Amino acid sequence: MALNEDITSLTTLVQRMVDESGNPLGFDVQVWLDHWLVSPIPALGQRLPGCPERARWPGPAARHAIAGSIRRVLVSAAILPFGEHAMPPEHHALYVPASTPRSADVVLYLDLDGVVHHEKVLWHPGKGIYLSPYEAAGHALFEWLPIALESYPAVALVLSSTWCIRPGYSTTLKRFPASLRSRFIGGTHHKRVHGVDPWNQAMFRGTPRGVQIQEDTQRRKPRHWIALDDDLEDWPEAYRHHLIACDGTKGLFDPSVQCELEEQL
Repeated sequence: MALNEDITSLTTLVQRMVDESGNPLGFDVQVWLDHWLVSPIPALGQRLPGCPERARWPGPAARHAIAGSIRRVLVSAAILPFGEHAMPPEHHALYVPASTPRSADVVLYLDLDGVVHHEKVLWHPGKGIYLSPYEAAGHALFEWLPIALESYPAVALVLSSTWCIRPGYSTTLKRFPASLRSRFIGGTHHKRVHGVDPWNQAMFRGTPRGVQIQEDTQRRKPRHWIALDDDLEDWPEAYRHHLIACDGTKGLFDPSVQCELEEQL
């Protein structure tokens, strides 16, 4: 696709997102895109969306990064008040919530698959989420949950799993014992922030896990945070020290993970 066709498609996309925000007054889509196209995107190695090099970017990775960059800035733009002229994206925070999200002094971002149970998880429209009877034989959902988390009652929890989308945050929390459920202060995905239509959900799923969590920490602003996760792809290098990497077949059952968790908390 030619660059002009790319820009036309992006213009249509951005205009739709701004219109749906309910607060399009004063936002000039073309002005915003002119700034965005010459602004480096970290997820693309600081390359510019409008540069000729885009033809050499890996297709899916580039599309996810570009879509994610647009979403992160426009969610902010749709909530911040606008003056007479639209501001370039670098002048916007990633997200300014309508109400302050819940936070805590110390926050643990908790993935589920590959952390609190075996990574080989399947989904069926009638059966829901279940472990593969072949690749995870002998294992059970949430089997490793009590091993470590109950030892740190002062640590708040944020759900950083695709379970936030399916089966959903509230439904997922019902699976936790009351002692842990009461410690959750939210999830990295929220319909008010990321939208509920399939396109927006696909954009969120395509955003690297580390970026999802990084954005959430910028909203909650905890003093200290760590993440338990087995999804290590494209974690922002500046935040790698917050990550406790799990083997998806062992998760919290791995003694080395338990030791690192104790050191971090």
